[in-house]
Amino acid sequence: MKAILFCFSLLFTSFFTAANQPPLEAYGALPNKSMMVISPSGDRIAYRTTSAENDYMVVYSLTDNKLVSAVDVSEVKPTSLYFISETKLILVVEDNRKLWGYKGRHDYSAAFVYNTEDKKIFQLMSAGYGIYGGQTALGRILAISDDGKYAYMPAWLDSGRYSLFRVNLKNKRKPQVVNQGKSDTRDFFIEPNGTILAR
Repeated sequence: MKAILFCFSLLFTSFFTAANQPPLEAYGALPNKSMMVISPSGDRIAYRTTSAENDYMVVYSLTDNKLVSAVDVSEVKPTSLYFISETKLILVVEDNRKLWGYKGRHDYSAAFVYNTEDKKIFQLMSAGYGIYGGQTALGRILAISDDGKYAYMPAWLDSGRYSLFRVNLKNKRKPQVVNQGKSDTRDFFIEPNGTILAR
């Protein structure tokens, strides 16, 4: 008898709980504002705001209580963002996609820089542009130079050399090789001035 009452109670509780849960569509709904980050000084915030028609990254001044800038990121679709200075943000894109000329699907990442002063946004490293064309992991930044003009990023120089590059943060330029990796190189540890501590 106790077993029957327990089963009935469990069934009733499960039915009651299921009836009071929100609809499944609610779990798939994205928040209107996301990815909120704060600048190094704490004076500015940046966040992504989306709607059915728009997808923007907004930079807002907390000290002046006003909008600094906004940029359409519907083509970029960032998955995360962060400040590297008061005027520059990095937008990281991560996805699983097909790569033209290669079989199957691949984990893909890329980093974009956005400058609130000149309103420019561009991808820092692109496969085949000064680096090996068959790579997809291009979203990592190891350090920013002390003067804020360059990012240090690892990538394949060719199919056998994982190398360290200096990338211009003001304009789209071919990345410059800082250190050519060897066949057994897997990663770099560096200081902000580009000095390699370990390879």
